[in-house]
Amino acid sequence: MKEYCVSAVAPKIDFQQYTLIGVGTMVGGCPAGNRLDVAVEQDEARQVYRLKVTTYDNPCRGLSYRQQWVLVKKMPVGYKVEFAEVNDSKRRK
Repeated sequence: MKEYCVSAVAPKIDFQQYTLIGVGTMVGGCPAGNRLDVAVEQDEARQVYRLKVTTYDNPCRGLSYRQQWVLVKKMPVGYKVEFAEVNDSKRRK
């Protein structure tokens, strides 16, 4: 196990004020393939938080698993979370 994993300390989160949303994504296994963007959109009309992960084409055949975590203000009662993964074939510069 990597040294930074052993010494990592989870931040304190006040779950009375915040909601933690997370999702796992498969990405390319080399540094050039680990390109992704994470965005959260709130749709008040549909009472949904949407967590969107955009990945980009990469030159690697290997895959690795990445977790994305986003902290948002406490979700109102009745709200749902939707997850969307999009691949953008254009190379990000």
